[in-house]
Amino acid sequence: MRQIFILFFILTAAKCSFAGVDTLTVMYYNILNYHIDKLPYYRTIIGYSKPDVILLNEVVSDTASIAMLNAINESGICNYAKARFTNGPDKDNMLFYNTDKLVLALEDSIPTDLRLINRYLLYHKNTDTDTVFMDFYCAHLKGSSGITNAIKRYFETKQFTNYLERLAVKRNVFYGGDLNFYNYETEPACVYLIDSSAIKFFDPINSLGNWHDNPTFASIHTQSTRTISFGGGATGGLDDRFDFIFVTEDILNGMNRVKYIENSYMALGNDGQRLNMSLINEPLSEELPDSVTYALYYSSDHLPVIMKITVEVGEMAIMNKTENNLGELIDIEVYNISGRLIYKGIREKAPNIENEILLIRNNYQFGVVNEKTVGLFRK
Repeated sequence: MRQIFILFFILTAAKCSFAGVDTLTVMYYNILNYHIDKLPYYRTIIGYSKPDVILLNEVVSDTASIAMLNAINESGICNYAKARFTNGPDKDNMLFYNTDKLVLALEDSIPTDLRLINRYLLYHKNTDTDTVFMDFYCAHLKGSSGITNAIKRYFETKQFTNYLERLAVKRNVFYGGDLNFYNYETEPACVYLIDSSAIKFFDPINSLGNWHDNPTFASIHTQSTRTISFGGGATGGLDDRFDFIFVTEDILNGMNRVKYIENSYMALGNDGQRLNMSLINEPLSEELPDSVTYALYYSSDHLPVIMKITVEVGEMAIMNKTENNLGELIDIEVYNISGRLIYKGIREKAPNIENEILLIRNNYQFGVVNEKTVGLFRK
C-alpha cells in the first residue's frame, strides 16, 4: 500500500455542503439452476421487490446472466447492469446492480474446494460526496447434513475470512448466499463467523439458534418452497434457514455511513405460517400479490433474503472527479501551506488521475494536486 503526502496551496475560499440519506435494498437469492423458462418469474420477483443489489447463486453461464439482465431490465426498472461472469468449477454466482445509484469498483473471486466465493465492491454513485464503499461477498457453501459436510462448509468459510483479513480496509462487509447452515450450534462455520474469526459477523435480526424444523424460526425459513419435486429442487416445505445475509458491526451501527434499517430483513414470501408447507398452500399469503407468490414457488425451492440499508450521501465535498477506475489502496495525508495536517485516511487509488481539483470543506480551501489520487475526501 503506497503512502502519499499532499501539500495544499491556498487559492481561494469557498463553501459547499451536501446532505442526505439514500435507501438501498439488498437481495441474496439461490435461483435454482437458471432456466430460460423461468425468466418471467424472475422478472415478476425483481419488479415487485425492486432491489438495488442482487446477488444470485446457481447462474449457470454468461449466456444465462445476459438473459437474466435483459429480463429484469423489463421489470419496471431498466437501469440494471451485471458483473463479469466467473466460470468456476461448479454452479456460479452473479451480481446485478442499480446503475442509477451504484458503481461496481472491483470484482474478485475466492477459490474453495467446491465453488468460488465472489467479491463485488460497490460504491454509491453520488459525485458530490465522499465515496461510500460496500463490500459484498456471495457464497454457495457445501450442501447436505452430516458432520463431513459441515466441516467442508467450515473450511470454505475459512478461505473467505483468510481473504478478508488480508485486505487493508475491512468495512461495510456483507457475506451471504445459500450457506446451507442447519443449526447455529452444530455448524462450525457459523460459529466461527459469529464468535471466533478476527473479523466478527452479525445476524441483523439476531436470530441464531436451531433453525431446522423449528416453529420458533418459521418466519425466516428459506427452503423449501415446495412439497413436491420438480425442476431439481428440494421438497419438504419451509423448514430450513439456509439463506443468509451476515454483516460486519459497522453496518449495524452506521459507523461507516452504511446502516441496516431495523426490521427490514426478511425471507421474501414467508408469512410465518408455512412450516413444512409449500408456498402455495392455501390460503396464500396476504403479504404480497398472488402473482409474486407463484413466481417464487415456480422459480426456485429457495426464497430470497432481503434487507434494506441507508447510505449517508451528504456533508462531504469534492470537485472535478475525473475517473472512476479504482486501483490499489493508498494512505493519504493532506497538509495546508503552514504544515498543519488537515486530512488523513485510506482511499482506493485511481490510476492516471492528475491535476485533481479538491475541495476540503473543513477550511473551504481549493488546491491543485499533482498526484495520481482519487481525490475523494470526507469532511
